[in-house]
Amino acid sequence: MRRPALLATLGAVLLVALVAAGGASPQPTPVCDYCGGFESAANDSGVDATVAESTAVVQVHPDGSATLTIRNRLVDGSDAFRENPDALDRTVAQLREDSYGLLRDAGEPSARLDGDTVVVTVRQPDVADRHAGLLVVDLLHDRGYERWYVLNADALTIRGPPGTTVTNEPAGGSVEGPSATWRGDADGSPSEAPTLDGSPYVVFATGDAASLPATTARTTAALALATLPIVVRGVRTFLLAQSVLFALGTLGVGLLVGRVQVPVTRNRLAVGVIGVGAVAAVGALFWDGFGFVPNALLVLVPATAYLLAGVAARRTPARFRSPRRLAALAVATAVLSALLSVPFAGRRGALAFAARTGVSTLPLVVFLPLGAAVAASNRAHRWWLAAVATFPLAAAALVDLADPPSGLASGVAAFALFAAAVLVPVAGLPLALLGARLGTLRSP
Repeated sequence: MRRPALLATLGAVLLVALVAAGGASPQPTPVCDYCGGFESAANDSGVDATVAESTAVVQVHPDGSATLTIRNRLVDGSDAFRENPDALDRTVAQLREDSYGLLRDAGEPSARLDGDTVVVTVRQPDVADRHAGLLVVDLLHDRGYERWYVLNADALTIRGPPGTTVTNEPAGGSVEGPSATWRGDADGSPSEAPTLDGSPYVVFATGDAASLPATTARTTAALALATLPIVVRGVRTFLLAQSVLFALGTLGVGLLVGRVQVPVTRNRLAVGVIGVGAVAAVGALFWDGFGFVPNALLVLVPATAYLLAGVAARRTPARFRSPRRLAALAVATAVLSALLSVPFAGRRGALAFAARTGVSTLPLVVFLPLGAAVAASNRAHRWWLAAVATFPLAAAALVDLADPPSGLASGVAAFALFAAAVLVPVAGLPLALLGARLGTLRSP
């Protein structure tokens, strides 16, 4: 019985490994290509310039395009640029050439002096789309690719078309009428600039009806529609093929339980499952010394499933003769796993962490009622469908489909789920056999 337990542990590790895979950070993407590096580019053009303040305003137009106006207020250097306009053109051209931020795909910039302020204007053709009748700006949204945006401007403002109002609360921004503003720091390199919190959309509605219930509902719908392509891509990458593979593995377990007579009695099977669960639980508690080490939870959850199933089969088999009662035991196991995970969650997000742990336990414990249904020929196909449904549910709990991992982390997550789709049914086989013994109440 130790081999299935090890496979269960490995399957759990692979299934949750994608959470840690998101730790790989991309390179910082500046929100303003003509802000933080202006002094260096000016120096390369022969002008000793000092910037006192850099601001950027994104004026969104009704057709979804935008005009970006960057204002670099100079303490020194304005007279030199006024005397030598070509130096200003070379400075802006170099910033354009070196661009790797939000404006790298924007149109050609134009620059002028307004007193002691350098004003750079650039046109961005596509920063917003209409959803549910509202204008949704996704300029600062990472579109599911985990970009690391940094606020290398002292202030970045996204302003809607005339007569519009911001109807949502963009993460990290302050809203006032038709504008959402983020505060940053234009000094230093982009890697030293403050990080943009979250991955915000900005939604604009015509008029001042932002607080009306109908507008709130439309805003929610607009944000959902804007995020839908990301979710669809996440389903294709992390759920579709993996769920099919899990369904085939679950079908194989059902066929094996229904057609192959394993010469192991219920009591012996229960004792073996309890033993494996106990060994795994002890190993989890002493994973790295003694304490609530988060990785230990990957072993403790399968161990909990084995222990509860084994004790139930050993002590009170008559209470779990039907698939429905075994399903109740499976749900109870998931709830207990969720409660056990709370000390491992840290100070923040304990409830969400517990919920994810409980849901991710279901693909394993669902083999208990499935085995009973197959052995008793009690609507086995319905229980198989129910078992199959638990895998995408668990994967969706572990992968944020609206903001999925990307790059290397995406590949690791997809592989982990493929491996789990194979290994979890193997780990669930002993539970299915135990459920079959309980479902038919064969002699001990």
